[in-house]
Amino acid sequence: VTTDVGQCREVLGDGKYGWIIPAGNPVELAKALAEVLNNRTVAEQKAALLQTHIIQEYGGNGFMKMYEIFIKRINKSGTNF
Repeated sequence: VTTDVGQCREVLGDGKYGWIIPAGNPVELAKALAEVLNNRTVAEQKAALLQTHIIQEYGGNGFMKMYEIFIKRINKSGTNF
């Protein structure tokens, strides 16, 4: 469960990997937490999906993939440092 700030929505796959609630809304926060506690199967499924997503997108391999794309863009632009 996270609030909809910064890149939280992106990290949670627009809600695919967790619950996203509006910032500053304790009622929605309580509802989301209750849903997690009352629906363990869904919570565990989302947690497993999140773990895979984090490893793929933000782990070493994902980082290196994005870094390679970044370097290729710099080379194409002819930017000198």
